[in-house]
Amino acid sequence: QMQQMQQMPQAQQMPQMRQMHGQPSSPSGAVGGFATAEARQLCVVAAVGRDPEFLMSLGTVAKVIPLPGDVAIRVGRQHQLGFFEQVLGLESPYLTCISRSHLELMPLPGDSRGFKLTNLSGNPVRTREGDLSQGGQAIVRIPSAIEILGTSFAGEVPVSVVTLHLDVCGSPSHAMPPPQPSLQAPVHLVAVTCTFALGCDLNVL
Repeated sequence: QMQQMQQMPQAQQMPQMRQMHGQPSSPSGAVGGFATAEARQLCVVAAVGRDPEFLMSLGTVAKVIPLPGDVAIRVGRQHQLGFFEQVLGLESPYLTCISRSHLELMPLPGDSRGFKLTNLSGNPVRTREGDLSQGGQAIVRIPSAIEILGTSFAGEVPVSVVTLHLDVCGSPSHAMPPPQPSLQAPVHLVAVTCTFALGCDLNVL
């Protein structure tokens, strides 16, 4: 087999070498129909009650959720233990707005930058395409923002509790992208203190 390869043009030798070493011949690194060439992740870029300096001071492990290449991943308090407590603070009344299983991201076959997002929580999830109620689905693509929403203490105004940025690992965009006013919680709501947030997803605690 090696003698046959030596007679091939160099451009044809590389796919043959990859197959001999058990590597995919496709430059995209697709395995089982899923493109896995790029490592993807969710990074916290905004959290209610936390200033940008605090989030920037957190280490990568404390604010990044790695996404596997070819399987669905669920995001929530029971799946990332201590993650949202660190981001929001143990005393934050908005912590109850994060469900134990809040959302699911399923990679799209053959598309390294696309995911099917499903909202598993009673609290809305906001994407570029709009707000998703419980059971709602949307296709999200890198780069994009995914917001976990709660309600104000009056139970009326939606509050952006946590904003997760979907992107490729190591992307400069993880260094706090420019804030978008429509995605931020009203400033006067952040300063209010209470024992719990009204209207949050209490049935999943």
